[in-house]
Amino acid sequence: MKRITRLVLVLVAFGAVATQARAQDGDVEDGGPDEVSSLFHWPLSRIVQDGRPVRIAIEWQGSWSGRGVVLHHRSGGAGSYATRPFGHRTGARWEVEVPSSEVVVPTFEYWIESIESDGARVARFGSAGLPQVADVRALPSRNRTAQLLAGHKGYRSRVEASFRHYDFGRPGTTGGRSQDSYNVFDLSYTYRLLSPGLYQVSLGVTLMGDRLGVDSPIYTRYSPGAYFGYLKAYWEFGDIFGVEPMLLIGASAEGFEGGGGLTARLGPVRATHFDLGFWGIRNLGWTVVTEFVWTGIPYVVVALRNEFTTFPIHARYGITPSIKLTGLLPVGIRVYGLIGYGIREGYDSGWLTWGVGVGWEF
Repeated sequence: MKRITRLVLVLVAFGAVATQARAQDGDVEDGGPDEVSSLFHWPLSRIVQDGRPVRIAIEWQGSWSGRGVVLHHRSGGAGSYATRPFGHRTGARWEVEVPSSEVVVPTFEYWIESIESDGARVARFGSAGLPQVADVRALPSRNRTAQLLAGHKGYRSRVEASFRHYDFGRPGTTGGRSQDSYNVFDLSYTYRLLSPGLYQVSLGVTLMGDRLGVDSPIYTRYSPGAYFGYLKAYWEFGDIFGVEPMLLIGASAEGFEGGGGLTARLGPVRATHFDLGFWGIRNLGWTVVTEFVWTGIPYVVVALRNEFTTFPIHARYGITPSIKLTGLLPVGIRVYGLIGYGIREGYDSGWLTWGVGVGWEF
């Protein structure tokens, strides 16, 4: 008797489950709330604020015949939610875009809601009280050229004129305060292309020694010196490393003068950096230059410079450590002064070297 009773109960329970399943199937066919479809969304955890809109996508798994899907979003964790309908559809995939102006640091919160065929609203992903929270990270402008140009205060061009007096003192003989000196005048123009490869080009003319002024303890047939033009092209790779080759063409009392050089730079040219360079002219000599440029003081650029040179007589080497201060004035005007000390190999004493210059950026 007990076994018969248990069999009857099992049959009754099975009949109830079957009846419920048929009722649910009937609801779907009649267009009622869809119980078999579900919404899939891959949540956002980090957003890069780079000027592009934020795209949010969902996919329906199973059939769904509701009225629409709505995104609720806000930034900063406070205030009311703005709403945007998922409008772009590709099969089961739906998308919505949020303008970049509405996505600000530090966070972006959102949740997704569906509107069913009977008008009921169902929170499908998150809720107003428990939204998905994505960190918003701000980046510099995606326009690399604009970023580089801002580092130069918006100026692409620069013209500059400078004068420098090199003085190595005197050798171990009697005589005046100095018996070894020469002067240099330079006029240059620089244009910043700011392209991914070629950063800037410079061209200029230089007058060195000769009629500009030169004194040498070593007898030479002609007053040492030269007049030459030069062209420089600077390539910068990221903000880490740069190279600048230079071509020289000119003339001296000895005839045609040719030469060139190369500078390697660590750090961006528009900020603190270190230079190691070499350049030379066929009949006058060569120079190795090291320079550390510091831009940590507002409106002032400090440069510690040293030259190891055989100019202007292509004989014994001399060294000229110096410090250069450049003042950055309004409307792109730059002025600088330089002071240093020069001494040549075999001399008892050296003497002061100095220089001045003015430039204009525009």
